Amino acid sequence: MSIELSTDQKTAIDHLKKVFGTKWKAKLKNCWLTGIYGYGLSKTETAAMQKLHNEIINKGLELIE
Repeated sequence: MSIELSTDQKTAIDHLKKVFGTKWKAKLKNCWLTGIYGYGLSKTETAAMQKLHNEIINKGLELIE
């Protein structure tokens, strides 16, 4: 499964990597589970991360027969 990231999504992920280092994925997962973003993400970056979440869910559902 491959998802092409938008510029905003790349920027948001880069921000999380810079702030949290190797724990960025755990922090992003927490954002997705709680719906609470923060962490200094802009509104644009927050929207980009929510869109990425939705794209991943949709791609995953396509794999289920």
